[in-house]
Amino acid sequence: EPQRAEIYKLEKRPAPFLENYATVREMCLIMPETRQILFQRFGYNLANYGKINEQSFFKSSQITHVGMVIYRNQENIDFYGNVLGLLKVKENADFDSDYTNPSSKAIFSLTPNQKYGATDFDNPKSSKNPAEALSGRLKIIWFSSDSKLDNKFAYTNPGSLGYSLYTYRVKGIENYHARVKSSKATGLTEIAKNEFGEKSFSFVAPDGYFWTILE
Repeated sequence: EPQRAEIYKLEKRPAPFLENYATVREMCLIMPETRQILFQRFGYNLANYGKINEQSFFKSSQITHVGMVIYRNQENIDFYGNVLGLLKVKENADFDSDYTNPSSKAIFSLTPNQKYGATDFDNPKSSKNPAEALSGRLKIIWFSSDSKLDNKFAYTNPGSLGYSLYTYRVKGIENYHARVKSSKATGLTEIAKNEFGEKSFSFVAPDGYFWTILE
């Protein structure tokens, strides 16, 4: 069922038929192991945030961002900026979507007691200026503590179906290993070469998600 939602509230609305109205049309593919969102832009362009591959089946670009769902915990959220060095480009001040929002309700299968906000982290080389954003965003959806989310961490080990881990490619992997070691992450491995000859190490972030760092 189609839904209409305003993601960014405009201070001044464009004049219909006279001024450009930047919009996005999204299609959410809800499958047993994953949820993929395909979106089309209308009225604007971001040169470095998704380049269309005309040979692809859906005529789509590379993946522009990935998401994770957690309970709201600012220390766990800040781990991605303070330890992994990602650039925080946007963060809701409070919960801004709930069961009463038709599009949010449909995408996240919300129940009446659930509400959430979001934090966006980008490639460190990206920019807080949307026009200069690079692909590779980590969108963290954080729910209130009374939202009663199903705990799926038992199904997120490497080798499981669907999302099983997150991967981040870096330069200077030894520095990242030292930073993770001094954090509240657990299950940290030593740096070793993987099956492709790349230096890598793994850990479990404070929020419970499994990560692999590659160089």
